[in-house]
Amino acid sequence: MNWCCKNCGEQIFQQMVEGDIVGKMVKIVKKKPDLSVREKILVLINTWQAALGGIEGKFPQYYAAYNELKSAGVEFPPREENTVPLFTPPPTHPLSHLTFPYEDEVDVRDLETDASGLSHTAVAFIRES
Repeated sequence: MNWCCKNCGEQIFQQMVEGDIVGKMVKIVKKKPDLSVREKILVLINTWQAALGGIEGKFPQYYAAYNELKSAGVEFPPREENTVPLFTPPPTHPLSHLTFPYEDEVDVRDLETDASGLSHTAVAFIRES
């Protein structure tokens, strides 16, 4: 689920709201305090509500779930300071400024391969590509 949230954008958050996934996660936390996934659920809810802007964000349902659990006396695990953000910010430097340490030392002849074992069809396909 965490992978989907990091890689699928807002659609996954909307789907989870529509399917009441977060509400079901809150019920699990409330009913099963000894469950091994409880802490992971708490971390996810806390991460999501913060990343989505809390009560003022586009999906306040995540903050509502967080707040409901906090009001019920649930203690959330502390957030680690060095964690990767849920939404990775866009690059701040254009890629055109990157240099590669060995780019001047590459000899194109070293990159050529022996095609003698390929069929005529394979060679034609490669040339057309």
